[in-house]
Amino acid sequence: MTRFTREEVADLLAINPRTLHDWVAWYRAGGCAAVARHRVGGRHGHPQRLTAAQEAELVALTHTGRFHTISAVQQGVVETWQISYSYWGMRSVLDRHQIHAKVSHNNRPEY
Repeated sequence: MTRFTREEVADLLAINPRTLHDWVAWYRAGGCAAVARHRVGGRHGHPQRLTAAQEAELVALTHTGRFHTISAVQQGVVETWQISYSYWGMRSVLDRHQIHAKVSHNNRPEY
């Protein structure tokens, strides 16, 4: 059986080693359920940038096929409403609406 260090596992998963450390700690404290209770990135109490109407319009636009990647959605939101999101912020918006845009590996944030 091959054994990997935490740093190697984090590299394989393309995540920050600190993230992996948190996941392991949560798992040890409460198993898979404890890990699942934690949101990636979290909202940290920030107010929504898009209004409910804007989000509804964004959902409709994504269903037309206008956007194929998260980066394209980010750019479309800036062009349409002059509101910018980080990659993870936009991914959170899309996840909330169960929209699964493709990840452009050229534009995915590095850790």
